[in-house]
Amino acid sequence: MAKSGKNHNAVVLVKRMEKSASEKKVAFMLKCNADPDLKDFEEKKRIALHALKICKGNITNACLMINLSRKMFHNYMTDDADFKEMVSDIRFTITDGVVDKLLLNCEAGKETSIIYYLNCQGKHLGYGNNVNIDHTTKGDSLNKALKNMTDEELEQKLKELNAKMK
Repeated sequence: MAKSGKNHNAVVLVKRMEKSASEKKVAFMLKCNADPDLKDFEEKKRIALHALKICKGNITNACLMINLSRKMFHNYMTDDADFKEMVSDIRFTITDGVVDKLLLNCEAGKETSIIYYLNCQGKHLGYGNNVNIDHTTKGDSLNKALKNMTDEELEQKLKELNAKMK
């Protein structure tokens, strides 16, 4: 008797899971069809784009969510310029959200976020990890300046540079 009770519980659990999955699919489709940005796309592409939004721009996860191959997704992008542009827009929107979070962290005084922001966006102000050294002479390359020197001038310049290194 206990055995059949366990089986009954398992059957009930499976039915609940199926109902839950079915309800989730219906909710997904309702949201997908209600999205004004996607209204002009055929259903299969609208579903793919909606999944991409839910998966925050991650194509692999979006494809897994809707059981679509990555190859088919990329075919949509290759064959449909509007689809490709919408993928770009979705990813850009995600990036904007991340930038907003970064700026909130900066405003909250989080040093790591401030340093990251300055390394990326403050290079023209002298911030950043890379040091750019201008190896030119008044806008002309050093090679151009050396080309105009005589052999004697080059030897003299070489002696001066060697002396500085000692």
